[in-house]
Amino acid sequence: MKKRTKGEKKAQKAAEKAFEFLDPTCPRKPPKPFMIYCAKQRELGRGTGFEAEDTEFFLKEWNAAEKKVRAPFKEEAKKLKDKYSQDRKKYLAKRAGKVVPLPKPRNLPLHVREARLEKEELKRARREGDAAKKAARYAASLAASGAPSLSPSPVTASKPPVESTNESN
Repeated sequence: MKKRTKGEKKAQKAAEKAFEFLDPTCPRKPPKPFMIYCAKQRELGRGTGFEAEDTEFFLKEWNAAEKKVRAPFKEEAKKLKDKYSQDRKKYLAKRAGKVVPLPKPRNLPLHVREARLEKEELKRARREGDAAKKAARYAASLAASGAPSLSPSPVTASKPPVESTNESN
């Protein structure tokens, strides 16, 4: 049996994560007690309607709240976490032995595809920049050695070609 390299192991792990992200049957992690509290407050109609401002407001209340106020939310979060761990075990048992295919680029989440494109563009720009620097160094070395340049001289490049107007018939 061929031993997998570190890169292959990382690729397989990333493929499994992407597969679980895209798999609708995979159980999702449960919310924390504070997020349950925020959802309950929004259901009651409290808040401004702007999620960021609401969360900041609710956080101040949550930090100031006593343990007995927090207790029901922590219990609910614990129940959800226990249910999640059971569902997760069932999901992994059902999926055991199945080979997870490496995701094709179109199956990856949008933010992953965008990050890959940006990385490729940076590499391409770096390569093009290196090529331009090499060409400039080559031109400078030609100029220093006194060899004729391959590019047109600035004088001939700016003047249009002169046509002879010899009208002797």
